[in-house]
Amino acid sequence: MHLYDAELSSLKESFASNKGPVRLYEGMARWTKFLDSVSDIPITFVEMRAGESVIGGMEKGRMDIGCGLDFSISPHMKASAAGKGIETMHLASIPMGILMSRNHELARRKALSREDLQDRTFVVLDGAFFDETSAFASTFFGQDLGLRFSIVPISGSLANIDYLDLGDKLLLYSREILEALCEHRDDLARYSSLDGVPLEAPMALYYRKDESDPDTLRLIACARQFFSLAS
Repeated sequence: MHLYDAELSSLKESFASNKGPVRLYEGMARWTKFLDSVSDIPITFVEMRAGESVIGGMEKGRMDIGCGLDFSISPHMKASAAGKGIETMHLASIPMGILMSRNHELARRKALSREDLQDRTFVVLDGAFFDETSAFASTFFGQDLGLRFSIVPISGSLANIDYLDLGDKLLLYSREILEALCEHRDDLARYSSLDGVPLEAPMALYYRKDESDPDTLRLIACARQFFSLAS
């Protein structure tokens, strides 16, 4: 209740001064230590709408700061985002996993190698993220593997991932989410390493190059310092 009252008071002060809180994509909530370090900056979280990517939400002006996979590892996607006036800043890397059906031929392997992924098809859970996800995964694993991508949408973002049917396809996703999913589904197999090396994906903060709001700029500067020190 104390935290609720403090947040409510902060929001009231922001609105009273005709300056709204910095609107963060809800995915930023995972970085709790960072958010605690910027408690003096008024913030609010914004959900992603159906059929909309984080970048799309920023283009429409619904979000001030976004976050997600660091798609800037792909020169093509980095140029595409720059063309939309959006920059990326590396935050940290998070554990990832590869999910597949237990009936998949690869599920019989004790461990996965990079060569096992040759010409495989990965699932994209939302068409709005197709370009970002496919470009990231292709670069992350290597363009020479000839990866393919297929949209297998789940209604309501992750709300219905429990009912995901992968068929003969693979899914690259947060290890935390996949572990929770496998706890109550015995028809899935999960791998958390490739060639014996743990899978970790770089995450990034997204912001507008022409950002002028003082609080947003201050939060970006704090993030740059916090994550550079953390790394």
